[in-house]
Amino acid sequence: MKLTRNRFLTARGFGVHSPWAYNFIVDVLGEKHPYYAYEDLHSFRQSATAELPQLDKRCDEMLFRIVNHILPLTVVEIGTSSGISAAYMASVSSYTDVITLDNNHPFKDAVASGLSLFANISYRSGNVLDNLKTVLSQNNGKTLFHISYTAHYADICELLLQNALPDTVIVVQGLNNSLIYKWWANIIKDDRVGETYETKTTGILLFDKKKYKQHYRL
Repeated sequence: MKLTRNRFLTARGFGVHSPWAYNFIVDVLGEKHPYYAYEDLHSFRQSATAELPQLDKRCDEMLFRIVNHILPLTVVEIGTSSGISAAYMASVSSYTDVITLDNNHPFKDAVASGLSLFANISYRSGNVLDNLKTVLSQNNGKTLFHISYTAHYADICELLLQNALPDTVIVVQGLNNSLIYKWWANIIKDDRVGETYETKTTGILLFDKKKYKQHYRL
């Protein structure tokens, strides 16, 4: 596996020879121009449950762009938290079904109320591993998985790796946590994984084995 080392240069496409990877890095991950949906989503962010954690706005906007670029039939999020990230991903297209899974917690009714504004979001609370297994047993088509606020990230990712298809995309949050990053450093070497990308907080796993296995640090 080849590793790009200079985050600054790679984030601007320098040294990236694959046209697909160059476009993904420059026009998706690094794209700066606002989308019209951002304004409404900013309002939703302000009204979301303050007692629960949320990703940085730039990270949620990057999720929006990834979904807009990949255009999955289904997004499955593990770790709903305040529901903001699910809202961003659901706002790309009404034709994309977003299933967001979380453990039971005292604020689940408030989260469910907020997400009810989005007809294409299904919010399911309970045992996330059991609920994920149920989702995986169904035919969800081209799927993007978002592993966010969950302590079970390693078990969840292993389950997803066992079921990954060539068009599967897995997005992992929390790479700024040293324990998660240590785990991530091993995941990107896994032979089941193809191209991989990482920012300072987010990791992306692809599974198209037609593409040369390479890790891009941005």
